[in-house]
Amino acid sequence: MKNNRTSAAFLGLIVVLLAVLAAQNFKPLLSVVFAAPAMRQQWEYKRISREFKFNNYEFDSWSEDGKDLPKPVELNAKLAQLGAQGWELVSVTPYSSWFRPVSSGNVSGSVVGTSGLTTSDVYVFKRPKQ
Repeated sequence: MKNNRTSAAFLGLIVVLLAVLAAQNFKPLLSVVFAAPAMRQQWEYKRISREFKFNNYEFDSWSEDGKDLPKPVELNAKLAQLGAQGWELVSVTPYSSWFRPVSSGNVSGSVVGTSGLTTSDVYVFKRPKQ
């Protein structure tokens, strides 16, 4: 009988010690779960636009956030400059403001769609808000 009580007490002590050790291991996890919500990362954005003019066949109009850039603008140098300032390129979107009719070739004068030429590009950058 004494052996059973001693064994039960010893087993109970081991269970309590294991529970304490387990609680210590889960303490960091619980602090993360019940911590105050973190602030969301905020971003700032920059937009570079370039316009293509057909009269001289070159990109001759550049702007940064709506303000004209002095010419000439070297795209690779501008990208390197913005990268050094912490800006990350997130998209490049070509636009077309010039369309021409496309015919099917089967029936004279029948238009089946339009084809556009890229007349401007818009580069969008982002970086963590400072």
